[in-house]
Amino acid sequence: MNKKFWIYSLSSFILLTTIAIVSIVLLNNKAVNSDLKKKSLTINNPPAVAIKADSNDQQNLKVTSSPTGQLNSQQIDGSAKQNDVDPSTFAQYEKYKNSTNCLFGELNIGTGATVTAGSKVAMSYSGWLTNGTLFDRTKTDANGNQQPFLFTEGAHEVLSGIEECVAGMKAGGRRLIIVPPAVGYGSKAQGNIPENATLVFEVTLVAAQ
Repeated sequence: MNKKFWIYSLSSFILLTTIAIVSIVLLNNKAVNSDLKKKSLTINNPPAVAIKADSNDQQNLKVTSSPTGQLNSQQIDGSAKQNDVDPSTFAQYEKYKNSTNCLFGELNIGTGATVTAGSKVAMSYSGWLTNGTLFDRTKTDANGNQQPFLFTEGAHEVLSGIEECVAGMKAGGRRLIIVPPAVGYGSKAQGNIPENATLVFEVTLVAAQ
């Protein structure tokens, strides 16, 4: 009787020990899998960070390769809001020189097709230095008609700052875009554009498809 009792007790002990070990292993695996899942979610869904140029700017994310900042009405010169861009006022935008993203202000909001990644874009533009010097503008034909500049959004055919700040525009819209060196030409001079230059563009979206 005693022998059977001890055999039964030993068997029960072994069984309970095995169940306990299996339970611990399963709990550890669950914890590891949960941790991996959290890490995977963190990697696949990084937090969006809006760039704020100064205390008065709106934080505004655009569907682009990186976030942009939208200037509010206080940051856009009054003449620009009246559709007469005045380059003599552009020195005020030099304060965005160290920004790592472009900034833009709406001059007119279009009603046509919206620029998204992969869109074929046609735009007219003028570009200035912050000292008011015009360095480029839309080309014209022999009859003086503008020849819109064509590019594919997201294909890196233009300055990254331009790609950032035309994203979300609608055909017929018009924006004032500020391109700091980080998303412009950087430390390399380009023709009459000096190194580390902050650029100001007035852009009209002619068409997008």
